[in-house]
Parts: sequence; C-alpha cells; structure tokens
Amino acid sequence: LGEQIFFLEEVGGYLLFLADDGTHGYELWRTDGTSAGTVMVKDLNPSGDGATNDYYGSLLAKPIGSYVYFVGNDGTYDFDPGSETWTPMNIWKSDGTSTGTVKVTNFGSGQDFNVPVYLTSAGDTLFFFQNMELWKIDYPDQAPAFVFNFTVPYNPIGFEVPRILGPWLVVDDNLLLRREMPMPNAKEPGDDYEELWITDGTT
Repeated sequence: LGEQIFFLEEVGGYLLFLADDGTHGYELWRTDGTSAGTVMVKDLNPSGDGATNDYYGSLLAKPIGSYVYFVGNDGTYDFDPGSETWTPMNIWKSDGTSTGTVKVTNFGSGQDFNVPVYLTSAGDTLFFFQNMELWKIDYPDQAPAFVFNFTVPYNPIGFEVPRILGPWLVVDDNLLLRREMPMPNAKEPGDDYEELWITDGTT
C-alpha cells in the first residue's frame, strides 16, 4: 500500500485509513487485521486521488456514532485561474462499507478555500476550518454551520500570520486550539506569539 498510510481510526470492527496502492491513488481503505480482509472501501476518484495526504491537519476524524469523517475528492476538485477560486474537496463519512461512504458537504465552485482542514470530533460535533473560519457539523449530519472567524483586521507585516495551528485538543467535548499572531511591533518572520482558544461550538 505505497510508502505511507495515514490517519488510522477504528469503526465497525475495522481499522480505516488512507493509503495508495500504486494503482488507485490515495483512497480510503479498511482492514480486519488479515491480508484478505484489507481492501479499498471505495474508489472516490477513478482518475486520481480520492483522498489527500498533502495538507496539514487531520484529514480523517475520530468516529462519531458509526462513522468516520474524512476529506475526499470525487474528481470535481479544481482551481479556476480566471476567477482565482476553487472547487474544493468535500467532507465525506464512512462506516467502512462502499454503500455507507457518502458525501456530507456540498462545497461547489467559486470558493476561496481548497480543502477543509483540521477535522476534529468533539462529542457529537465535527469541527473543521475553512481558511480562518471555524465551522461545525452536528451529528447526524446537519448542514455545515459557521462558528467563528479568527481573522484579524490588519496584519502589519504581511507574513504568514495570523494562522491556526494544530493538532487540536478535545476536553469534555470542548475544542482547544491555537492561533499564531504577529507581535505588535513585529518586523520580520518569527516575531509572533501564540494564543490558546476554547470553544463549545457556539460563537
């Protein structure tokens, strides 16, 4: 299964993970601990990678109910250089079967982000980020809901801050995360500090 496998999670008596078998690209796989029981769950994108290992942050969340949630590409992922916007990847859920692997978000073209990142399960809520915006999906699969915008109005030095850092920590169904910020008198990269934030899923 290629050089690496990513983000192992257990659901329904199987271990689910993302891997590349050298033929299908990165896809969702499962195993029952035997060679014969190690199979691809679903080929989301027959023409390429149906999942990704190229982005920071967890892309396969711990189970909620009988499902794991992951970032998948069914072949629609694309960038439009004319409008400089994305048709981003979407969030999928899987119970370890092909028929039980379905898309739960419907991000279409014209978006200003390409991949939802930092998928994290807290209780019955799935949290994720789109750029500097925190979003959530409440189980069982309500529509994605905006929670909070971590953007600051002005970045005096134009470096890669502010930004959200992972991995995140879950305590008593609350989500703890870090935001990296420029120092008030920052003059060069590295002149920054970190803040600790906590959310219960409400603004």
